[in-house]
Amino acid sequence: MRLALVTPWPDDRSGIADYAFSLVSGLSHPSLHITVFTKSSQPVALNGVSFVNDNHESWDLRHFDLVVYQFGNNVDYHGYMLDLLEKFPGVIHLHDFVLHHLLVGHAENRSKLPAYLEIVTRLYGSAVGLQAKRSLGNEIPFWRRGDIIRYPLCEKVLEQGCGYIVHSRFVHDEIRRRLPELPGIIIPQTYPDEPHTVSPCHLGEFWIGVFGHIHPNRCVDVLLRALQQVSSDGRTIVIRLVGPCIENTYLETLQEIVEPLEGRVRLDTLGYTPHQQFHDEIAACDVCVALRNPTLGETSAVVTRAMKLGKPTIVTRAGWYGELPECVLKVDPGPDGADELSGHLNRLLHNNEFLAEIKHRTAQFARSAYDYSRVSRRYVDAIYAFYNFLHSSASRRADQYFLVDPLVDAFADLNLVSPNDDLRIRDFVYRKLDVCFSGQVSGRSIKSI
Repeated sequence: MRLALVTPWPDDRSGIADYAFSLVSGLSHPSLHITVFTKSSQPVALNGVSFVNDNHESWDLRHFDLVVYQFGNNVDYHGYMLDLLEKFPGVIHLHDFVLHHLLVGHAENRSKLPAYLEIVTRLYGSAVGLQAKRSLGNEIPFWRRGDIIRYPLCEKVLEQGCGYIVHSRFVHDEIRRRLPELPGIIIPQTYPDEPHTVSPCHLGEFWIGVFGHIHPNRCVDVLLRALQQVSSDGRTIVIRLVGPCIENTYLETLQEIVEPLEGRVRLDTLGYTPHQQFHDEIAACDVCVALRNPTLGETSAVVTRAMKLGKPTIVTRAGWYGELPECVLKVDPGPDGADELSGHLNRLLHNNEFLAEIKHRTAQFARSAYDYSRVSRRYVDAIYAFYNFLHSSASRRADQYFLVDPLVDAFADLNLVSPNDDLRIRDFVYRKLDVCFSGQVSGRSIKSI
């Protein structure tokens, strides 16, 4: 199969670029020929993978068996994909549920804000469209509202695609509610195990890591206020901010909050770090805190990596984060979150038995749920399932269909090694069952089209 993957790619400073590299590294299959289409100026080479990174207006994807777009919310890395998608429909791998910022940025870049307002009005009604119009030029535009997840604009992208891949039940359910006939599947986000530098022991200190772009929805101010209620027992609590700070005024606010805690709490601002140092920082921290308010329907690579390292992790009880197991500690996004957060931190700081249990259960869960080889095989089988669905004439009739998710899982478990048998078994099963996606993971068959 000839697969076109349209995506950010290292050396792009993008989490989706890092994910795409890890994903393709695990998709090796004798019958799968991958070409990466990217705007990366110097794409990092990968054995067996072809690259195209010239002017996207000259790209011709018609001759590929399947096109998969890695879509996120950053207009610099994904804006051009909107133009390509209009010409070459494909499967949308949706990393961010809210694409509002992407579409409005794309419209602004092309001086087509009226077209953006038309989309908002069509999808959400004239009253919402009027709110968006009135907000243009305001200090807080419509797309920066706290409830923007109600108006994600991902529908505009998804309705041009022929299916979707997501990482969370939350996003999957939201898509099914809006576009019930669009085929889709949930595949966990994961990464290969990576070596990390053993950090020097930080005796007398307790490191709390906050990773990624630092801005108000990361709730670092909530974390600092929670620490006012945490007893450090003579240790210095160190907040490691690993990532660029988008708003200088927010960083100034954090410095003001931490000032009265001087001597007990320290704020280390590292800014952007290269990939290996970033991973080393996750490995070095005692606790990873990944709060979001609001969440935009994202899945956190930092949380996935921290869990694979057995790191105690604290998240907001919302979206994908709320789906994580009990060993991942959770706080409400509202005003009570600081009290919950201080309670969790006090237990982790002062109860060694609880700390050890959380580490063990987190690593145990991640070893199973985020097994890189198995998830990679699942992705390969999802690609073949989409291909068979899109190319089967029978699949286009309104009828009852078997769910594909259990079948994809079964293929992943088989771990077939013979390329000829592998492909022959897949083709035989898909043609016999005439499967397509219902988008639900269960053992029932339902009408999907």
